[in-house]
Amino acid sequence: MHEMSLAENLLALIEEESRKQGFRCVHTVTVAIGVLGPVEPMALQFCFAAVARGTLAHKARLQIETVPANGFCPDCGYTGSVTEWHQDCPRCALANLVVTGGDDFFLTGLEVI
Repeated sequence: MHEMSLAENLLALIEEESRKQGFRCVHTVTVAIGVLGPVEPMALQFCFAAVARGTLAHKARLQIETVPANGFCPDCGYTGSVTEWHQDCPRCALANLVVTGGDDFFLTGLEVI
C-alpha cells in the first residue's frame, strides 16, 4: 500500500514546516491528487490518520482536492481535458494524444494553530 508511504512523507513535510514556522498544531492538511494517479483517496485518509497519531497533526483533517488531467494532440493541436492515459484525440480521433498531468500528488495547504 503506497498510500502509507505517501502519508509518512506528508507528515514529514508537515513536521519540517512546523520546525521552520513554529506552529504546534495542524487543523487541516490539503493535498491535490491527480484524477489519473494511482492514489486511492480513502486509503490515504486512513493511512494519514494512522501516521498522524501522537503528532502535531493528530487532530488534523485531510482535505483532498482533485486535479484534472489534460492532453495535447500534436496532429490537430487539440488541448483539453482527458479521462484516460491512453485515449484517442477527441477532435481528430488519432491515437497520438499526449497526456500532460493528472497523476499529481502534492501538499497545497496547511491550516495551523
